[in-house]
Amino acid sequence: MLTMQNSTLADLYAGAIFIEQSLKWDIYWSIMLLLGVAAIFTITGGLTAVIWTDFVQTIIMIIGATVLMVLSFIEVGGFDGMVEKYPHAMSNNTLHSNSTNSTCGKPRDDYMNLFRSPTTGDLPWPGVIGLSINSIWYWCSDQVIVQRALAAKSFDHAKAGTIFCGFLKILPLFLFVFPGMIARILFPDTVACSDADTCMEVCGSTTGCSNIAYPSLVINLMPPGARGMMLAVMLAGLMSSLTSIFNSSSTIFAMDVWTKIRKSASELEIMIVGRVSVLLLVVISIIWVPVIRASEGSELFVYIQEVSSFTQPPICCIFLLGLFWPRLNEKGAFFGLLVGMLMGMVRFIVQYSYTTPKCGDTGPDPRPGVIKDFHYLYFSCFLFLLTGFTAIVMSLLTKPIPRQCLHRLTFWTRHSKEKRLDIGVWEQQQDKKNKHSVDENGTNIHSESFDMMVEQKIQNGDMSEESHKLNNESQKIDEESQRLQDESHKLDDDSQYLDDDSQKVEKITGGNQCVRLARHVVNWVCGTDRNITQLSSHQIQRKEMLSVEENRRWKLTSNILSVILMLVVLVFFIYFA
Repeated sequence: MLTMQNSTLADLYAGAIFIEQSLKWDIYWSIMLLLGVAAIFTITGGLTAVIWTDFVQTIIMIIGATVLMVLSFIEVGGFDGMVEKYPHAMSNNTLHSNSTNSTCGKPRDDYMNLFRSPTTGDLPWPGVIGLSINSIWYWCSDQVIVQRALAAKSFDHAKAGTIFCGFLKILPLFLFVFPGMIARILFPDTVACSDADTCMEVCGSTTGCSNIAYPSLVINLMPPGARGMMLAVMLAGLMSSLTSIFNSSSTIFAMDVWTKIRKSASELEIMIVGRVSVLLLVVISIIWVPVIRASEGSELFVYIQEVSSFTQPPICCIFLLGLFWPRLNEKGAFFGLLVGMLMGMVRFIVQYSYTTPKCGDTGPDPRPGVIKDFHYLYFSCFLFLLTGFTAIVMSLLTKPIPRQCLHRLTFWTRHSKEKRLDIGVWEQQQDKKNKHSVDENGTNIHSESFDMMVEQKIQNGDMSEESHKLNNESQKIDEESQRLQDESHKLDDDSQYLDDDSQKVEKITGGNQCVRLARHVVNWVCGTDRNITQLSSHQIQRKEMLSVEENRRWKLTSNILSVILMLVVLVFFIYFA
């Protein structure tokens, strides 16, 4: 939830900057408008509407950004012209500065290199590991991405969609990074401003105006009609991102948090809670906007990566351990996340408790050494290792999860056909075992030997008594389900009678059109305009995925495309090293 809130704030601020530059609106009114539209769309539309909108808006964004990229390269004389002119893209204040040694406002010498100095680089090359940690979290465990992968029709579809996104991820280098460099070449006095007063007048920030690079290109290079299209493209991308985050955040809160508080919550209750949580997220976002505006400095990208490095490595570490190390248990994961998140929040608070000195400031740096000398990407690696060490130690000191509870939950057991024992059932068995594990002499039976006996009985098929108990419990559950269905039918009949009575009352009294219209709107927004009785009586059901088998032809195709994608990325790494 914390990382999603950070993504929401970054998207909001980026969109608000674009609207502020293009339409000259106040940034706070722009943010409130964006939040309002995104919230209404998410609450009333749900995941289906979000996915279809993402699909359409992706096509629009790629077309619009491609047109702007072509116009930008034409303006500077192609790729070679951009590389040649970028080192000289400096504002007049920088060119006529009396300071000969200052690097303020000047492009970096390593501007065309991915791997930069480990000590003086703004993105040091060992920090690529830290960026990879953050990326693994986003692409493998972030709810926005996972939710879309799980919404696929099959495992083959999910895998193909992921590979396709990998190819799309190559495009930002050409659609956004290079045009951003061209914007500095074309508009050095605004995008590359180095004087605090000038920057404040241009973009409202004293530390720099690199955030307005892309809007400047749109406003100055695109013709009037295409300019409106690009505004729609940027807003489409923003709305797509916001609606995705809102939908995923509401899902997490409703399914993972609220169901723990209210274990017997109905579908109707969970639906309403999820949609109310979107409104709460909107309120928090509005409150936090002044903080992000004061803290992000001159580059929004740096702010995003900093906060990601403080919050995402613990989740990434536990995800990878849970996937590849079956010995990890609940206590190890919990304490690993706890230590990692606490350390990350301490760094987050200290980082933004101090003001970063302006470029060229000759005074002492008030920040402690752990902030100014410990790059945030290095801290990401440290946080990853600290979380992993804590999780491994705690797991080894506590009881492991039995293997029969891990079928199809780890990389090594993903193709298992055996029936998985629910961890909750196993815990109940452990409680029963602890109560009855005292022999006649009052000594406890060794727990590991007991587990070996249980596992051996399971393998030999000698669990008839346990199987009989499970069958009885399953039969009771079926009877309870049938009873709930019967009650649901009765409620449907009662609801029909109530509807008939209400219609008779409305005919007699004439009804109140405004009240009925308002009630209908509220029910529609909350998703309760139809089948309200059924939603009230039914609870959420979770189905177990039984197999991750792939179609042979599609598996081969996906693997070939994956190799091609890795080769393409490797070529770019070598070329821009």
